[in-house]
Amino acid sequence: RPPSPLTMGLFKKSDDKSPSPVRQAAAPPPPASSSGSSPKPRAAVRGAQRDISHAQRDLDRTMAGLKRDEAKLMADIKAEAKRGNQASAKVLAKSLVKNRQQQQRITQSKAQMTGISHNVSAQATNAQMANVMGEVGGVMNEVNALNDPKAMMKNIQAYEMNTMKMEMNQELIDDAFGM
Repeated sequence: RPPSPLTMGLFKKSDDKSPSPVRQAAAPPPPASSSGSSPKPRAAVRGAQRDISHAQRDLDRTMAGLKRDEAKLMADIKAEAKRGNQASAKVLAKSLVKNRQQQQRITQSKAQMTGISHNVSAQATNAQMANVMGEVGGVMNEVNALNDPKAMMKNIQAYEMNTMKMEMNQELIDDAFGM
């Protein structure tokens, strides 16, 4: 005979005054990252999609079982109808209708899960794009800080002056050689 929980000391008898071992709750899981922040979006998306695919496989298994049951019900209905047992065939037919309704609900649930999976991945993509746009904005701010408009204007004016001098020199050379 296997030992009972009382003989193993897992539970305390109501009249027993001795301390019983107390089961401690499991420690909470460590944070996802060492900084204590939430998990990375990619990891969260992978986890959510993994959970969704597990649920979809469970629904597929349930659907396969319902289809097997439907085939059995069809055979049973035909057998009962052949025997002339209308009451039993009618009860089985009602079960068949409920089976088909359940299959329809499972199909709808699976479609909703697929939609949720697509929404999760789209949201992760949007979050990633927002991060990239923020980084690009930061880089653009740094580049703009490096480009001093006053210095650029001085450079442009110096270039224009040098270009004008060069054109004058070219005209003088052309006049000197008679071209």
